Amino acid sequence: MLGISLSPVGAAASPIISPRIDTAFGPLLQKLEGGQNAVMFVNGDSTAYSEYGPYYKFAVALGNLYDYTVVMYRWAEWVTSAPTGPKQYSAPVTLRTGTRGTMSVYLAALPGQVAGCMFETSRKPAAIDAIPKPDVAITHHGHNMSTFETPGGDLAIGRGLIWSIIGLISWQWQGVAQVMTTQNPWRDTAGYDKVYDAIRGVASVFPTLTVVDSHKLFVDAGKTANLYRTGEGAPVVHPSDTQANSDGAQKVADALMATFKKTKRALFSTVSWMELPIATNLFVNGDLLNWTGAAPVNFSNVASHTVTKDTDPENIFLGTGAAYSARCKPADANGHFSKLQNSFDATERASMAGKNVTAIMLAKANPLQRTPVTSFVTRANSGLRTYTGGGLMWGALSGAGGWMPIVYGSIPCDPINDDANSSYGFAPAFGGAAAPTADVNWLQRCVIIDGAVPRLGLVRPQA
Repeated sequence: MLGISLSPVGAAASPIISPRIDTAFGPLLQKLEGGQNAVMFVNGDSTAYSEYGPYYKFAVALGNLYDYTVVMYRWAEWVTSAPTGPKQYSAPVTLRTGTRGTMSVYLAALPGQVAGCMFETSRKPAAIDAIPKPDVAITHHGHNMSTFETPGGDLAIGRGLIWSIIGLISWQWQGVAQVMTTQNPWRDTAGYDKVYDAIRGVASVFPTLTVVDSHKLFVDAGKTANLYRTGEGAPVVHPSDTQANSDGAQKVADALMATFKKTKRALFSTVSWMELPIATNLFVNGDLLNWTGAAPVNFSNVASHTVTKDTDPENIFLGTGAAYSARCKPADANGHFSKLQNSFDATERASMAGKNVTAIMLAKANPLQRTPVTSFVTRANSGLRTYTGGGLMWGALSGAGGWMPIVYGSIPCDPINDDANSSYGFAPAFGGAAAPTADVNWLQRCVIIDGAVPRLGLVRPQA
């Protein structure tokens, strides 16, 4: 089968058509075939955590295939929803001793949390910065991200969550080959299917991501009871991954190995979409450069929100080349309704009409405040729709901080986009009750493009 690969960043825009014998396991394959030491990074939830789970099985299977020593570093943390516990990898465990080389596996599995958690600052440097650049990065998430809204039946928010983690991994390790599993369906309901569809939607337009369809194996097997944990309340989510029964975990490991064995060459890298250039930004003054009053031009403060320029280098994303970010402060009392808002005018609305637009907002979260929430309101799917993002980037974690790209992936705007209520909002303390503090969050860049693949136009600082 033929596939279309995106050109590398900075290269000509024309696609390269090549036989799809390449997968993101290519660089790892090259190391293992050559007897070189290799590194695998796995970002997962509780379904990846067990020592009888899919990544222990997959790693050992690769070790058996190539006669490798396999060393496992598993994330250890006592309390996943509070800033306590040993936020580091536990002591390494040798799963297999071989003669040809060593494969180190960093299993960053965090039960109960979401894909972005390993990239927020309370888990750095141990989670990400302390490990060597991997030969492959595997994302195994979705179960804890299934609560995203679907305005008008659309999956743009879910697709955005997938784009965000791809972007964070690519910014951490430029060009690293990325794999994403579709995890497993829930046994009793179809509640996970929208995540599955969101992952496949991203992969359909981004061939430099390799998707392992483990979900399909469970469906094809009839989601039989032996594939799931016993004693779990409905809906049953976890695949079986105990010493007594690990049939479910084996299904996922089998899917990973099947994709690995399809790999025929080493050349593979995942495009860093955050560095793709922007042809036309439909968001006027998205870089906040035009700022002559109490707020950037086209923006206004709502519900006693205040915004100021922040020139502290710690609060400026280096890849933007900007001299400042927007320091967004909620009201001192009941600031959960405060926000910085851009009400789209008729020209902006017309520029989006009839297009599939992707919106990206680059923000920084403050560990002293709630995770910032953005809202994108436009006519789409035959009605005025509100897309909200940010809250599921790092889940319900308290004390979370750091940079986050908040993405809405491919919103199908209506052909007539004439609703004056269309807007974009950045709420630094949004929630169902008053925020515990009046501390700030930061906004750096807003981009709206015509297209399904996000582009943020960042320039990586030279080492």
